[in-house]
Amino acid sequence: MADAGVPARSAVRHALQHCLALLVLLCTVLLPVPGWSQDVAIPQLSGRVLDRTATLNAEQQRQLTEKLAALEQESGAQIAVLIVPTTGDDSIEQYAVRAFETWKLGRKDVDDGILVVVAKDDRAMRIEVGYGLEGVVTDTRASRIIREQMAPRFAQGDFAGGLHGAVEQLALLVRTGELPAPQGQPSGESSDSSGESWGVGLLESLVLLVILVFKAVPGPIAGVAIFFLTGSIWLGIGAAVLVMVLNQLLHRVQGTAVRRGGSSRGGFSSGSWGGRSSGSSRGGGFRGGGGRSGGGGASGRW
Repeated sequence: MADAGVPARSAVRHALQHCLALLVLLCTVLLPVPGWSQDVAIPQLSGRVLDRTATLNAEQQRQLTEKLAALEQESGAQIAVLIVPTTGDDSIEQYAVRAFETWKLGRKDVDDGILVVVAKDDRAMRIEVGYGLEGVVTDTRASRIIREQMAPRFAQGDFAGGLHGAVEQLALLVRTGELPAPQGQPSGESSDSSGESWGVGLLESLVLLVILVFKAVPGPIAGVAIFFLTGSIWLGIGAAVLVMVLNQLLHRVQGTAVRRGGSSRGGFSSGSWGGRSSGSSRGGGFRGGGGRSGGGGASGRW
């Protein structure tokens, strides 16, 4: 009789081990890990230029604001500048999209807004372009503005000069659809630049495809799939943890992976934009007009 009880106890012990392992798996994939996801809040839109780092003085902010207000008065397009210390766990692209969606820059159904974001401590910058202006402020042109106007001056500590140069070039594109040729180069986009942009775009597409695949398979699904394929609960736990870690790493490096061409397209849109409104609020401040971003633009570092 004693011998007959040994297999039964062994089976019970084996079942308990599986239950414990399953509990560990559930805790691993369901409980949040402190510090892994810390979104930096989007500040309230209170003006065309928001500097959360005290980088620009009052006069520099006033000059930028006047340029942006004049452009909106002339063309209806809205451009805003946001300077923050860091974007936290978000890439510069993710943060820019969140800010654009929160502020709703540009006119509703026209989508003619542009957001210039600078994360000073991260040494990262982004030009996020409204859906309606993507044919004018293309990814290549936005990248060129970053390379020629912003990055060199930011590297020298001239943030005001870099932002003024970027705003002037963006305003020129909005008004005319063209940028002046760089010094020593004829007008128009060079064939070398176009070829390079095509190659960069292909590389970006492959990188983004890998990112989207990992993001589309959350830890729980990966863990359960591996468990059913192998029959090992521990391999399931390992797969779940691995996918979660990779998701976090991709979340952190996505900005640098796609920053050269700058486009982080993903069909971004907001669900409800509210009614049509102008850029001026009743109190004489500044607010978005209901525009949306398609994820176009460019990013860079200095």
